[in-house]
Amino acid sequence: MELSGRIKAARQHLSKTLGHKVSQKELAKMCGDWSQNRISNYEAGSRTASNADCLTIAETTGVRIEWLQLESGPMLQSMIKENPNTYTMNPPVIEWDEIDDFLANPSSFDLVNKVISPFTVIDKRAFAIVLPHSSTHKYSRPKTAVIIPIEKDQDLTGKEVMCRDKSTGEKALRIFTRALGTINLVDPTEVLPPIIMAADGEIEIIGQVAITYE
Repeated sequence: MELSGRIKAARQHLSKTLGHKVSQKELAKMCGDWSQNRISNYEAGSRTASNADCLTIAETTGVRIEWLQLESGPMLQSMIKENPNTYTMNPPVIEWDEIDDFLANPSSFDLVNKVISPFTVIDKRAFAIVLPHSSTHKYSRPKTAVIIPIEKDQDLTGKEVMCRDKSTGEKALRIFTRALGTINLVDPTEVLPPIIMAADGEIEIIGQVAITYE
């Protein structure tokens, strides 16, 4: 369902909650004396609601903001039967050069117009990224990876992770392996670009790669 359809569905949910049909005009007024055309354009898809407006609509209608913006998880908080901090979602796809901005302030990052990964994960912190081409070969296709932030003190032995050089900002995927009692970084097959460490560089782990696909 498109964002426009979810906004309409949110209004219909509010109608059920209040016990009477909530018109676009009434919802607009409840959202802070907006014009009816504002809601009409959002529901028609002729305008895209901003992050702030999506939050206002979600809070007014009682639906989850994650569902309204990204169609992640159920519409209502009451529908989450398991741990309320985790739910099934299809993470948004973040471009390679947008990762730093996204990690710096995920809540303010505009995800409304992002492509949604077709893969489902049970972690609301997850995000997907489009990897740079690993080859210039004409048959080489771009890869996408779903990244889940690691837990504190998580054992990364044998795990594929995303990391970056703190001094240069270069990002890459790496596999952690244990050798000779130490952890080394090894390039996984055909997953590039390689990180070029500065002389005094330090690697920062961004997260564990949950899924990779073409």
